[in-house]
This record gives sequence, C-alpha cells and structure tokens, in this order.
Amino acid sequence: MIDTLAIYEKLKDKLDPAAAESIAEVIGSAFTQIQESISEKWFRALYEETTQLRREMEERFARIESVLENLVQVTDRHSREIAELRQMVRENTEAIAELREATQRNTEAIAELREATQRNTEAIAELRQTVAGLVQVTEQHSREIAELRQQTAELVQVTQQHSQEIGNLQKMMQQLVEVQQQTQEDIRRLTQGLDDLRKQVGGLAMTVGYTIENEAYRALPRLLAQDFGIEVESDLKRQFVADNTGEYIEVNIFGRARRNGDSITIVGESKAQLSKNDVDAFVRRKLQRLQGVYPNPFPVLVTHMISERDVEEYARQQGIVVYYSYQF
Repeated sequence: MIDTLAIYEKLKDKLDPAAAESIAEVIGSAFTQIQESISEKWFRALYEETTQLRREMEERFARIESVLENLVQVTDRHSREIAELRQMVRENTEAIAELREATQRNTEAIAELREATQRNTEAIAELRQTVAGLVQVTEQHSREIAELRQQTAELVQVTQQHSQEIGNLQKMMQQLVEVQQQTQEDIRRLTQGLDDLRKQVGGLAMTVGYTIENEAYRALPRLLAQDFGIEVESDLKRQFVADNTGEYIEVNIFGRARRNGDSITIVGESKAQLSKNDVDAFVRRKLQRLQGVYPNPFPVLVTHMISERDVEEYARQQGIVVYYSYQF
C-alpha cells in the first residue's frame, strides 16, 4: 500500500495544496486499483519486477521532486515581482487536474501491471515535459521582468526630466505673474494719467468754450446786424430759460432782437471744436425744446474750428448760422 499522505506532505510545501493533494490521490488511486486488479499469484510473480519498477518510479519521483523544488524556488522569487505568475500556477494546477483524470481513465483500462506501469511512465514523461514547459515560461517571464525593469528605469528618468521642466515652468509662471502684476500697476497708473489728462483736456475745452462765448457776447450784435440786419435789443448772455414743458434749461447765448420790425430770439451755443453730433445735440436739446415758447428762434453756433470739412454746411441745412472765433 502506497502512503499517499507522505506524498502529499512532501508536495504541499512546493506546490499549491490543491495540486499536491490531486497528484497524491492520482498516484495512490493508481496503485490501489493496480493491486486490486491483480490476483495474489500475479502479485507474487511480479513482486520483484514491481519492486524494481517502484524503485525506479521513486527515483523518477525524487528527480521530479528535485526539479519541482527548484521550480518552486524560482516561482516564489518571481511571484514577488509579477502577479501574473500566480495565474500561471493556477493554470498548471488545472493542467495537473486534467492529468489526474487522464491517469484515472488509463488506470481503469489497465489489465496488467506492466501496462499500467508503462502508462504511468508515459504520464511521468508528459509531466516532465510540462515541467520543462513551465521552466521555459518562467525564463520568459524573467526576461520580461528584466525588460520591465529597464522600461521602469527609463520612465523614472523621463519623470525626473519632466519634474525639472515643470519646476522651470513654475519659475517662468511666477516671473510671468510678477510681470503681469507690474503691467497691471503700469496700466493703473496710465489709466489714472489718462483720467487726469481727460480732466485737463475737458477743463481746457471748457476754458476755450467760455473764452469763445465771452467774445461772442460782444461780437455777435455787430455780426448779426452786418450779415442779417438783426438788431440785438438786450445783452446776450448765458441763462436758464423755461422750455415747452416748463422745465428750465441752460442756454449759452440767449437774447431778444428785431429784424424788419419782427421780434426774434437769439438762441446760441459755443463749442471749441464743432462736429455734426454737436449740431444734432443743439437741435435736439435746445431748439426743439424752445420751439413755440419764444418768438422766432434764430439759432447760432460759434466755434474755434470744425471737426469735418462739411460741418458748417450741415448746420446751415438745418437753418443754423455758424461763426468762427477769428471773425470776432
């Protein structure tokens, strides 16, 4: 009787416990069925031959055990480096289970111990071939692990280079932020300067406008009499007057006058530089609002210069007289 427990105890430290148990059961079952199928007289006759064959099988199993021990050591070492080897061991276990089924089928068909031994020998040779295949797979995995290590080292080098580039980029970004902050400060100062300049220009324009306006008060009575036969009866001045809604509006040049015995009202405005928009604004904000309130409004615009060549013609088309400060 073969000791399957002893075989299992030897194999379980080197193989997966399920695989070790399967191999021990196959060997024990094979020997049990062989002993049951052979009569005592056959057993006596073949005892010595069986003993010799058993020693040979034990020697073969010892060699296989040595090979398996080396394989397990290599497998244990590689299992720490690659998780996929565990899957390969499971596949090997399944292959051994299939071998067990094949051995069982062969055992049931054995009629003689020699034939059974021969078939077991074939199974051992097949197992040896499987082990050789596992060794080749393990060597292939070793090469793949070496390649993976090389790739990992190269990746680490590239990562370090990228880290350095990122550091340089962060420094550049910091410099860019500082430049942007300085630019924003320059823009703020420029904006403040433009605001101051705008105020100064606006004040200068008002000064020029008031100057033209003051000169117009003195010069317009003469020019209107000379050009249109208008006699100014009151002083021309800036004042607030009621419009056609009862609201008071400021008029730059306002006064009463006569022409050919008819009462007229001088309504004027001064601009340092006259544009078409200024003409339209004068019509909309002053003439239209005073329409029907004062008799015969006579519109006048005085300016130092015009913004476009046809501004004066544009004003005349709307019935507005334009005078330049140099005419004063």
